[in-house]
Amino acid sequence: MEVRVMNRVRSSRRAPVILGIAMSVSTALGGAPPAATAPTGRASAAPPRAASAPSAASADLESLIRELGATDSAARTRAAEALRSRGESALDALLAHVCDPDAEIALRCLDLLPSPADPHRRVEVVRQLIDSGKPEQVEKAVEFLFQEGASVKDAFTAEAVGTAGQKDSPFKRGAPPIVEELRLWVEHERFMKPRLATLPADQVGRQRKLLEEIRRGRMQAAYLLAIAEIGEMNLNRETPARRRPPEQP
Repeated sequence: MEVRVMNRVRSSRRAPVILGIAMSVSTALGGAPPAATAPTGRASAAPPRAASAPSAASADLESLIRELGATDSAARTRAAEALRSRGESALDALLAHVCDPDAEIALRCLDLLPSPADPHRRVEVVRQLIDSGKPEQVEKAVEFLFQEGASVKDAFTAEAVGTAGQKDSPFKRGAPPIVEELRLWVEHERFMKPRLATLPADQVGRQRKLLEEIRRGRMQAAYLLAIAEIGEMNLNRETPARRRPPEQP
């Protein structure tokens, strides 16, 4: 698992552009609080034990997350497996640590982050990841969007359009190219899927593989274009003096 986490960080630096291949393939394929009750004169009942369950669960998740930074590899593996088994119930805890001061914990929490089933919640998580401006988090956000892209396209597009008039941010800069690549992928997928059902059985597997290559190509293009926009924004913030004309003597 550790090797996979570190490989993802290295790959985000290399990020080979495969959009050209993908496009050529594409061408070929053609509530309210509870009401108070009146006193009865009886001694008040003790609070139900269930009331402490959320805090106990949160403490358990926090403990497992801290174990992700343990020096013992077996302890890290056990913690990762336990967190992965929690599924979406561990989402908020993991998301809170993707920028943890401990880089090992931050990377492993990002790697373990589950994609929310609810489209609107997924878009919320995606926005938070992109707004970090960190390449590995932007990459994860793009992966989430291209999983069942048709279900989140409209919600993500609305979120991106909603940044008009807002101050500059990684999300405002990085979202537009992602919106465009996601739109192109969803349109292509909608065009191709019905046609797969009409193909001979011996051709379906090959065509599905080609379709997956196109998805990955669009996903990689979305990531690279978003990172380029965010990088330009950061550069402009850091070197404003370079854009000024030289002062006249």
